Parts: sequence; structure tokens; C-alpha cells
Amino acid sequence: MATCGGGSNENRKDPISWTIDDWREIWNMEAFFSQESGGFLEQHATRLRRMMYSLDMAEALRKFKGKKTPQGKHKDWFLHDHEIKLLVAQITDKDTLLFVLLGISTGARASALLRIKVEWIDFYSKTIKVYEPKVKVFAYKYPPHCVFDLLKEYIEEKNLSPEDEVFVKGYSFYLNAMKDAGKNAGIRRRVTTHILKHTYVSQAHRHGVSAETVVEQVKTELRTLLKYYQAKDENKMRHEMQGTEYKTIPFHQWIAELSYYFKLKYEKL
Repeated sequence: MATCGGGSNENRKDPISWTIDDWREIWNMEAFFSQESGGFLEQHATRLRRMMYSLDMAEALRKFKGKKTPQGKHKDWFLHDHEIKLLVAQITDKDTLLFVLLGISTGARASALLRIKVEWIDFYSKTIKVYEPKVKVFAYKYPPHCVFDLLKEYIEEKNLSPEDEVFVKGYSFYLNAMKDAGKNAGIRRRVTTHILKHTYVSQAHRHGVSAETVVEQVKTELRTLLKYYQAKDENKMRHEMQGTEYKTIPFHQWIAELSYYFKLKYEKL
């Protein structure tokens, strides 16, 4: 097949006529991804699927993927309290440690976390300006105050300038670091960078954050959060429907208690 590489135009097939085998050939064509986006990374699978969707090849896409539901779209896919502690214990570098803490306390996408500059962090007003590239908007995050304490220590230790980005090691580094930590911690669910957003949404719901605030923080429509992100809280439903006792703590207090483990691990590292 001559589609993206060399060869005469008459030897090239129109994308509309591509078969599953053609798509699989592109999937394995390192030169294509290198030319298009500087090298193949895991997120480029999303780009390839979008290309197939744009060509109205939904049926072929299902055969190509083998599943109808996109990965990462499961409401019960989030980290429970004990899993966060287990994950923290297995993290081996300060960069990933701060990456995880910011992810579960703000709900920012991994792509947004990677763009945060030091000058976007206001330690006085306790806000972080974040650019969400998927929706192409800036958003202000309001993580609990304890997050800024560890973040300030990290920035000073790294001797970062205002124009520097906080996280500089690239997406693949943090993805692999989290995968390794999750595996070593014995966490059965897939631990990737996107699980941080899922964790924020579900845990914020469980700790009393309003739906309006969650929507504003993650810049995702409520119907999408309810369909894919917000895990059910059976104890809360029993409390509201049956009057059973329901104990929870505010989100900022929940993060403060977890940050104790982040702080201990940071000092060890």
C-alpha cells in the first residue's frame, strides 16, 4: 500500500477505500508518525482513531480496536484512598509525586499539567492558571492550600524561573512512572495519567464538592462527567434515600490528610 509514503499519486489509495489491513499498516508505520508529529507516542492512537471517525469508518474502527467503548471511559476507574497511599509509596521521583498531587487536587488533564508555568502559580491568592488544550481555554484551579506548600518547596529546590514549566520531563516519562508505581504497588486497575482526572471527579463528589465547581474545574460538561467519570457513592445514596448515617470530610481536608503522605515521601526522595 502506498498511502503516506513515497510512490506516484496513481499508486496511492483514497482513504475512503482503506481496509482494516491498510489501517494496521499505518499503525505500524513509524515513519508516518515521525513525519506527522515528531515520533510515535501512546496518545497518537487517539489521533489515528479520530482520523477513522472523520472518514465515517465507525464499524471498521470497532474491528480495529476490538472494543466499542473507548479505554478510560469507566466510571469505577479511579483511585481509592488506600490506593493513592500505595501509589505514593512506590513513586521514585519528586516530579511524578507533584504531578500526581496536582492531578488529584485540581482535576487538570495531563496535557494541561505539562504546560503549567511557574508564573501561572499565584501563591498569594492560592490559584493556578492552567491551559486546557483539549477545550482550548484557560482555567483557574483552586487546589487546597496545603498543595501550594509542597509546590513552593519543589520550585525553590529546582531553582525554577517564572517562565519555566513546572514539569519538564515529557508525557511519556510521567505515564511510565505512574504505570510502574501502580504495578509495584499492586494496584489492579490501570494506573495512567488520565486516572488522576477520574480520581478528582469521583473523590470531589464523595467529599461534598458541588457539581458546578467540578464542571468548572475540569472544563468538562456535566453529562460527560456523569456518564464517564463520576463513580457512584452507594453510602451517599443510602443516606439520601434511606436516612442511613453518612460520614465524610470536606475535599480540602481530604487532600490535607493525603498530603501528609506526599510530604513524607517527598522528604525521603
